[in-house]
Amino acid sequence: MRMYGVASTLLTRLFSNNKNKDILATIFLILWSGIFVFFRYNQIPHALALDELEFAKLALLLDELPFPTVYSTFATGHSTVYFYIINMFFKIFGFSNLALRLPSALASVFSIILFFLILRKLDWQTKYSLFASLILASSRWFYQFGRFAFEGTFLIFLELITLYFLVSFLKNRNLKNMILIAIFSGFCFYSYTPGRVFFLLPILLILFSRNILLKMKLKIIFVFLTIFIILISPLVFQIRQVGDERVQSLSILSREDINIGQKAMHIWVNGGKLTLMWHVRGDTNARHNYYGKPALNKMAGGLLLIGLICFLFGKRNKDDVIWGVWFLVGLLPSLLVTPSDNPHFLRTLPLVIPTVILITKGFMSIESTGKKIGEKLKLKKLWLKSGLITFFCLVILTNALWDGRTYFKFQRSTHRDAFRIRIELSDFADKSLPPTD
Repeated sequence: MRMYGVASTLLTRLFSNNKNKDILATIFLILWSGIFVFFRYNQIPHALALDELEFAKLALLLDELPFPTVYSTFATGHSTVYFYIINMFFKIFGFSNLALRLPSALASVFSIILFFLILRKLDWQTKYSLFASLILASSRWFYQFGRFAFEGTFLIFLELITLYFLVSFLKNRNLKNMILIAIFSGFCFYSYTPGRVFFLLPILLILFSRNILLKMKLKIIFVFLTIFIILISPLVFQIRQVGDERVQSLSILSREDINIGQKAMHIWVNGGKLTLMWHVRGDTNARHNYYGKPALNKMAGGLLLIGLICFLFGKRNKDDVIWGVWFLVGLLPSLLVTPSDNPHFLRTLPLVIPTVILITKGFMSIESTGKKIGEKLKLKKLWLKSGLITFFCLVILTNALWDGRTYFKFQRSTHRDAFRIRIELSDFADKSLPPTD
């Protein structure tokens, strides 16, 4: 009982209005997210995926190409910003599996902090900002991609930076923030392929803003697009010259063998598959998921449904439009690929952000109901507060343990086939890596 009392006191202080609460929450989030990303790091997965080996080769290849090279056709084609970062980590930490995977891991941890800061900037209470960030950090859908070298978490990091400056701009109309929005939207375009549509988010949110006159909106969007187009022009010109194999092979828009009606049917089928991925059937790629398991555990899935009902039929918050637009923009790339490639947890990774927001709204709804019941029953304030804190902790721990068990016990068993390159990069002192054929 004494230990419970101490824990309750600490959490109560964290949730109170003391000036250090955000600092304490940030420190706790770093530690919490670090557990899921770095626990048995470089052992789970124990080997490299074929794509990771190709990523290492591409990062090395950049030393032989003129700087800056914005796009390489190597390994089905990639824009190179992420691979320049891997190249830099090789130079700093040595040529190793750890250095290959570390940029993705750090992007995961920094994304959690950015997410928390954005929610605070949107005037969310600390405890709800903390809850949402803890759920994101302990979501298997999110943290698994920070444990190997795929660029999904790097894209989330860039998107959250963009959103941070966008929220700041919508509050203070500072031109410097608009320039930064355009720059980081450009970096999103240069990142993982789904990031190429993220520039729609700031445009739509500016158009939907009620506090800006239409004439001013058009001027702001003109400035944004001017900077954005200048930044992405080198990549666009390069892709037009050499093509983008991955986009051409997956996009239904580029297929000439199917008509408009068939393309519309593909979008409809994709919508159905994507709708089911949260609760019924998820990704079947063993690198992304435990074969076919839904994206959310049953508890998180239940909170998501409650949050969705609140979002659709409850009282609107001023930031609801942000998450609604984020969801639509994040969904777009997956709607436009061949149905056989859905659901795809890596391509839909940006959707984890609005998913966590809905889970948090579900938690808030239950907590609010619990408060009303407690007040009607005339419970002592200390008991009521202790009960709500206990509920907070139980939800966080249940989500963490449920997803952790799935990933570290069950999904780990699929890694033998998904991560088959059993080499250590540091063994190749001359950096002459084996072929990937």
